[in-house]
Amino acid sequence: MNPRLHLILGPTGIGKTGRAVAAAADRRCSVIALDRIQCHAELTIGSGRPLTGDLAGTTRLYLDKRPLTHGPIAAGPAVDRLVDMLRRLRRNGATTVILEGGSISILRDLTQRTDWCEGWTLDIAACVEGSPRQYEANVASRVEQLVGYSTNSAVARTLQDELADVWDDPPARKYSAEVIGYREAIELCEQHNLTPHDLTGPHGHLWRYELNERVLHAHLAYARTQRHAIAAALPALDDLADGVELCKS
Repeated sequence: MNPRLHLILGPTGIGKTGRAVAAAADRRCSVIALDRIQCHAELTIGSGRPLTGDLAGTTRLYLDKRPLTHGPIAAGPAVDRLVDMLRRLRRNGATTVILEGGSISILRDLTQRTDWCEGWTLDIAACVEGSPRQYEANVASRVEQLVGYSTNSAVARTLQDELADVWDDPPARKYSAEVIGYREAIELCEQHNLTPHDLTGPHGHLWRYELNERVLHAHLAYARTQRHAIAAALPALDDLADGVELCKS
């Protein structure tokens, strides 16, 4: 009997990571993050890379470990690394592995190849919104935490804190500007002659409001693009899988 691959797909903020952690804890298996940006530890907050305390003792693996100054790994090499990781896990006796993510570029590569799931029995969970209004509210709450606008995140590390760490490093800032959230923060700073430090602390509240609105708009726009990409990819992925389950969040 082949070992099983459980692929969890969905747009940003739909709850993929929580679902993957719960499944990994239940099945005592590893999760591989299908996300190119989460390979950069410098962008943990804005990329949605979970903190150790959020993993409930499970193991989360990344497709690469690289400094931000090198830029994100391309989709093709990322899928090559996925293939290598799955082969290694299978040799080591893994009976189940969970794949979780919403990267459009990686998803497109997965539909064009079959070697990544050879020797595995694949099943797919596609996460969809149970209520569009509730989904938007959930994304809005997450964005408030990312930028420190929420009153519950006054002492938490924010996206701006991460950006401040790389602000004086031109290559790192350049690649940060390609990522949702950091891009909007950089644009806001450049338009108003600010630094990320100006967006933090008690005097940055009005700027954080503006940043919050920009980042929320960008996340919701990207989520629409992700939904279209997932819908386009599912027929090809379904040909490789035992079946596709739609999971309302």
